[in-house]
Amino acid sequence: MSASSLLPTSQRRQAINTYKALAKLKPPPDQEYSVLAYFLAEKPENVYGFYIPLGNYPTKEQAINRVKHIIEITGHKSIFVMKTCTWQALDDQVRHDRTEYIPVDMNGKLLQQYQKDIAAENERLEERKRIEEELISERENEQDPTTIDSYIHNWYVAIKNRATYSYYSSEALKAKENYEKRVSAIRDQYARQPDFDEKWLPLLKERLTRRNEGHIYEMIVKAVHEIHDEVLPPFEHPESSEPLPVDSSSAPNTSLPSEEQVSSSNPSGNTSSDPPTKDLPVAETTNPPLTKSQRKKLRRKKRVTINPVPHVAENSAQ
Repeated sequence: MSASSLLPTSQRRQAINTYKALAKLKPPPDQEYSVLAYFLAEKPENVYGFYIPLGNYPTKEQAINRVKHIIEITGHKSIFVMKTCTWQALDDQVRHDRTEYIPVDMNGKLLQQYQKDIAAENERLEERKRIEEELISERENEQDPTTIDSYIHNWYVAIKNRATYSYYSSEALKAKENYEKRVSAIRDQYARQPDFDEKWLPLLKERLTRRNEGHIYEMIVKAVHEIHDEVLPPFEHPESSEPLPVDSSSAPNTSLPSEEQVSSSNPSGNTSSDPPTKDLPVAETTNPPLTKSQRKKLRRKKRVTINPVPHVAENSAQ
């Protein structure tokens, strides 16, 4: 079928002349072969298809290589090489006079490349199989202390354990520094506002209960009971010039007896310089236990030195 037979009768003569004139044209230098890709319309109306020129080359070999590369990366099969300035029919047939036959699979991928990929995959699987067999053998030998695989394994685990130890040691030091920083901040604030120590837990309980997070509060309370005396030692309190309140009803009498008491306790009238050995109160040398109100006052002060009651010598009764 000629190109002119496809045209209306009224245009055939002009088409034949144009056809011959175009076929006589010479290609530009180094553009002897052209690469063309196209799509044909399934039901052509005004548009019969689409085509795209993909380059011109000085030799057919270069053009063929270009076609192979394009099919490989795109999967498009309607592509061919043609001599520049020659007429070619647009169809979906592969002709040996246009290009070399390039076998492809159903997905449009080059069979040659597919076979290369299969070979590479098989090689990868074989290598993977060899590595797995080697690993199985190494694991078995690791349990035998007479093998070098066991020695290698021990070195590997020792390095790993050392790295873990170093990491957590560093993290422990950082945690200790942060803990000490917070303890210092709590003590400083407690010295300025000691009433906060009685208010913060009830306030926190109210907030967390309202948020349905009472379980978090219970965890905090448990932790506070464990470290409270460590964070706020009971004998480190704000300084105060006020004397400690003493409950006179519970505190023992540590005053020295008067002469009348001594005389009454010695009815025989013994005026010897030897001190009486009976019925005299013995001076206490330790502080009495603090009452609940006294402990509460201690917590509102930063430091106070509790001076023990002076030891009373036995011969001071004279």
